[in-house]
Amino acid sequence: MLESIASYGLAVGAVYALIGITYNVMFSASRVFSFTAGMLGMLGGVLGALFINKMGMNAVLALVAVLACGAVLGLVTEILTVRPVLKSIEQHLYVLSTLAFALMVQQVAAVEWGTEAQPFPVLIPIDPASLWGQIDQKFWLPVLAGFTGAQMLLAYFGNQSILNFYGFVPVALGGMGSNRGALIGGLALGLFQQAANFLVGGIFAAVAVFVVFIIVLLLRPEGLAGAATARRV
Repeated sequence: MLESIASYGLAVGAVYALIGITYNVMFSASRVFSFTAGMLGMLGGVLGALFINKMGMNAVLALVAVLACGAVLGLVTEILTVRPVLKSIEQHLYVLSTLAFALMVQQVAAVEWGTEAQPFPVLIPIDPASLWGQIDQKFWLPVLAGFTGAQMLLAYFGNQSILNFYGFVPVALGGMGSNRGALIGGLALGLFQQAANFLVGGIFAAVAVFVVFIIVLLLRPEGLAGAATARRV
C-alpha cells in the first residue's frame, strides 16, 4: 500500500507542481493570474494523443507540436482576454476573462475529442525485464513533466477543472511566486491525496484536501514558503 501511495502520489503531485509553476511563471512575467494553466495541461494530453495515435507522429515530434500549440494558445489568450481587460478600469477582470476562455476551449475539446477519457500512448518502449521496465513509466515519467502525465491521467477534457484547482493549491500552499514552494506543495498534495484515497476514499478524500488547504491558509495566508508582508495600520 505504501508503495502505491508513494508512486502514484509523487507522480500526480509532479503534475500538480508543474501546473502550479505555470501559474507562477505567467504571473511573474505579466502580473496576470490566468486560469488557463489547467487548460494547457489538459490539452497536453488531448493533443498529444491526437498527434501520436491519429496522426502517427513519434513522441518527440508530438511534444514539439504540443508546445507549439500551447505557445499559439498563450498568444491568443494574451490578445483576446488580457490586453482588452488591462485597458479598462476594472483590470482584475482578467481572472474572469481567462477563465471564460479556458472553459470555451474545454468545451471545444469535448465536442471535437469526445467526452470519454481515452488512453494515452506509451511514450518510451522499454524492455519489461529491465530495471526501468519493472516500474510502470506512467509513475516516473510525470516527474520529468510535460504531457507525459497523460499516461496516468488519460487524454480527457475533464482534466482541465481538476488541474486548475489542484494546480492552484500548491501555489497557495507554497506562496505566490515561489516555484520551490509550488514544487514542494504539489508533491505533498499528491502524497496526501493518495493517502486519503486509500484511507477514506472517494469524495471524503477531496474533502480532506479542502480541509487541510483551508487550515493552512488560515494559519499562514502567505503560504508555507511565502514571506509575510507588513500591512499599514
